Amino acid sequence: REKKRMMRLLIDTVTLTKKDQVTADVLFKGGFQKTLTLPLMKAAWEEWVTPPEVVAEINKLLDEHTDGEVAALLNKRGLFSGMKKTFDGRRIGKIRRAYQIKSRYVRVKNAGFLTTQEICQKLEIDRSTLLRWWKVGKIKGSRVGDGGRRLYEIPDQCNNMNKRGAV
Repeated sequence: REKKRMMRLLIDTVTLTKKDQVTADVLFKGGFQKTLTLPLMKAAWEEWVTPPEVVAEINKLLDEHTDGEVAALLNKRGLFSGMKKTFDGRRIGKIRRAYQIKSRYVRVKNAGFLTTQEICQKLEIDRSTLLRWWKVGKIKGSRVGDGGRRLYEIPDQCNNMNKRGAV
C-alpha cells in the first residue's frame, strides 16, 4: 500500500500503447517525461512451438526411419521439442500430425510397397512363405512402424514365382 501511495506522489499519468510492441509514456509530477518500449510477450503456445529446423529434420528423417528411430536420432543430436522435452515416438507422431507431415507408412505405401496381406494375395503365397523370402532376401521389406510392421516391394521376378516360391 505504501509503494502505491509513493507512486501516486511521483507519477501524474501513464499512457500505454500496444501495437507490434508496448509503449509506455510516463509523465512525472515535476513535468519530466519518460518513454519505455517493451516487446510483446508471446502467447504460451507460441513459446512451445517446435523450431522449424527440427520439423524439417523430422520430415527428412521419415524418408528412411520410423517415428521411434527419428526420436532416437534427434535425442542423440541433442535436439528438443518446442516444450524443451526429449523426443519419443508419440511426440514425433504428434508433431507429424500438427504439421501435416506424411508418416513413414504413407511414404512407403506411396512408393508402391504392399501390406503383408496384399502381397500374399498378389503372389498367392501364405504369410510364412513371405517371411521366409524376406529373411533370405528374396523380397524387400521396409519397416514402417516401431512395432516391426513392414510393407513389401513386389519383386521383379514375381511373374516367374509359383506358389511354392520357386523361381
